Amino acid sequence: MGRSRGSGGNGGSGGNAGIGEGKKRTPMGVPESFSIGVKSQLSAFLLSDDAVLTFPSSMSTDERRTVHQICADLGMPTKSRGKGDGRYLTVNKDGFSKRKNLAACALDLDAASRKEAESFFARYPLSQ
Repeated sequence: MGRSRGSGGNGGSGGNAGIGEGKKRTPMGVPESFSIGVKSQLSAFLLSDDAVLTFPSSMSTDERRTVHQICADLGMPTKSRGKGDGRYLTVNKDGFSKRKNLAACALDLDAASRKEAESFFARYPLSQ
């Protein structure tokens, strides 16, 4: 099984004061850019052959909580492991419901939009 290491965040709360200051924050208090980065890592992870994505122990409690929430919204199982400063988070593809995730991405298009989308995909077919 492959194992991937996520960059995870801004290194937690220690020593990185100023990162994300003055920028939009999520309800959990982490910069919105952190959530965007996590979603990008998760997308890459889903396309990879890796079975596990590991986020570093340098993440803060709020950052770990944010990753857990994002993954829960996507139907991806997570687990925090370790204690104290050594606590880290893993995301596992086992148990991930692609069908549930695809259903969450369904679009409700009107007739004109559906026709435009069909035309687009006829010109630019999806590849594997």
